[in-house]
Amino acid sequence: MEERRPPIVPTLAAAYRDFRRLLFPLRAIIISAFLIVLAISVVTGFVPDRPWDREISGTALGLVEDAIRALLLTPIIIAIHRFVILGEVTTGYGIDVGALAFRLFFIWLFALKVLVGLPYELLGVLQTGDRLARINVPRRARQARRELKATEQRRR
Repeated sequence: MEERRPPIVPTLAAAYRDFRRLLFPLRAIIISAFLIVLAISVVTGFVPDRPWDREISGTALGLVEDAIRALLLTPIIIAIHRFVILGEVTTGYGIDVGALAFRLFFIWLFALKVLVGLPYELLGVLQTGDRLARINVPRRARQARRELKATEQRRR
């Protein structure tokens, strides 16, 4: 049985048609999404010490930032899906943590953000390990030389 793949151009055209169709009815929601992303970017840009540039704390703070972003954008994603699939226009923005749909979309958004960033995190860990190895190798070499000299002096 041959696997049938969906045609790319008509699928892409349908996606753009849906996007154009939702811009006017959901303009307040779209503007809210833009302002949320902008606000999070501005807040992270104004933190003076930039603790997320450090390896361990950076990973933890990055996850917190991703969770906040997913929490704030989940109602917008739900509104867009409701409009595209059901034709419903959502006029307000509300965080309803008790709703199953909200929790599922939140988990999906957060997991997607974490999985997209995972290769970069792994690369950072590998680079940190390489940096530590470069720092420790000369120390170990100096220590080994000192021990060798001490051993030679004891023999004499």
